[in-house]
Amino acid sequence: MDPIDLIERNSAYLTYGLFAVTLLLSIVLLSPIALAISAVSLLAAIVYSRSSHIINPILARRHGIVLVGQGYRLSENPKVAMRNEGALYKGVCVAHLLPSSRITNSEEKFEEIVAKCRFPFEFSMQVVENDLKGVLDALETRRRIKEIEISRTRPSKSDEVSRLRRELAIVESEISEIAKGKRPTGVVLKVRSGSCAPTESAAANSALSQLEQLCGLFSATYNLGHRVLSGEELLSNMVN
Repeated sequence: MDPIDLIERNSAYLTYGLFAVTLLLSIVLLSPIALAISAVSLLAAIVYSRSSHIINPILARRHGIVLVGQGYRLSENPKVAMRNEGALYKGVCVAHLLPSSRITNSEEKFEEIVAKCRFPFEFSMQVVENDLKGVLDALETRRRIKEIEISRTRPSKSDEVSRLRRELAIVESEISEIAKGKRPTGVVLKVRSGSCAPTESAAANSALSQLEQLCGLFSATYNLGHRVLSGEELLSNMVN
């Protein structure tokens, strides 16, 4: 059984069991104290059942339990997910590619990356919904900055004032679209590399080395930065 499932099952048994015992005692003994404890234990059981997805990972980390995702677990290096496959260990690493202002675009260049890689890898593009509050806060900040710039620009500089007003209109249009229900989205570029070896350390080192080489090729070819996933974020990105 998955360690998180084990924690959840035993914790649920404990909280609801405590409620049942104290409720029985309050009935038998007619004790208001036992009745109060029973009510508190019931409240604790309800709170736990509704927030176990937050509480369980915290309990697992505190007690040194290794988290598992889709059959993978974290290796000694938190940037590598590991899974046993018979007599071999399979290590997998994942990174997000980060666009820059100098990004280049060419289908032929992707073929160059494939030709240079001597190992299999996965590349994917995923459309995700951005954090609405974060986007709105950023837009509001940009609007205030533009308004301040306009107020401090001399009216005689008509060209600069016109440019700032156009930029302000674009920001206000984006805010208005969100207010009408539009949800801001973004694209996540992801690369994944895996390696099998007779030992866990060899599989982990090979997988991480391949990922760094792969990210280096994307950086040199498309001017992309990268961020290697680790810990729970890595496990949440694992699929069979």
